[in-house]
Amino acid sequence: MPHGSARNTRLLHQAPFIMPNPWDPGSAKILASMGFPALATTSAGFANALGRTDGAVTRDEAIAHARLIGHATSQPIKADLENGFGDEPKDVAQTIEEALAAGLAGCSIEDFGSGSIYPRELAIERIRAAVEVNRRSDSKLLLTARAENFFGASRISATPSSASRPIKRRVPTSSTRQGSAGSKNFELSSPRSIDR
Repeated sequence: MPHGSARNTRLLHQAPFIMPNPWDPGSAKILASMGFPALATTSAGFANALGRTDGAVTRDEAIAHARLIGHATSQPIKADLENGFGDEPKDVAQTIEEALAAGLAGCSIEDFGSGSIYPRELAIERIRAAVEVNRRSDSKLLLTARAENFFGASRISATPSSASRPIKRRVPTSSTRQGSAGSKNFELSSPRSIDR
C-alpha cells in the first residue's frame, strides 16, 4: 500500500536507481516482482489507458489512480501530478494536500500549464506553496520540481533545438530558486544530452 512517509524513497535517492512507470495495478505488480525498489505513476500512460490524451485526467482521478497503484504493491509510490491541476499556487497546495492524504511517498509538479512554460517567479511560488503544505504534514512527500522545457516546447510546436536553449538557462537558475523555496529534487524531462 502507499507509504505515508517518503523515508524509503529518500533513502533510495541517495544513489541512482531506475523507477519505472506502471499504468495500472497489473503492471505495478509485474514491475515490483522484477525487483524495482520504487514505482512512479505516469500521467500519459494512465490517460492513454483510459483512451484519453495526456493532460485529460482530473486531480481526483490521478490521486485515486496513484492510491490504487500503491495498494497493489509494497513499493513506495511517486505520483506524476502534472502541473498540480491548476495554474495558481493554491491549486498546487490543494493537490499536495490530497497526495498526502492518499499516503503517497512522493510526487512531481511540472512548470508547464495552460499551453506554456510558467514564468519563473510563478513556477517558484507554485513550488513554495507545495512545500509549505508538505512541511505542515506529519507524513512528508518527496517533492520533485519538474522542468518541462523540452516536452512543453514540443506541445507548442517549438523545435527541439529551440527547446534546448531555454533549458540551459532555466534549469540551473530555476532549480536553485525552487530549492530556496524548499524543493530539493529536480527533474529535467527528456534531455538528449548532458548539455541540454
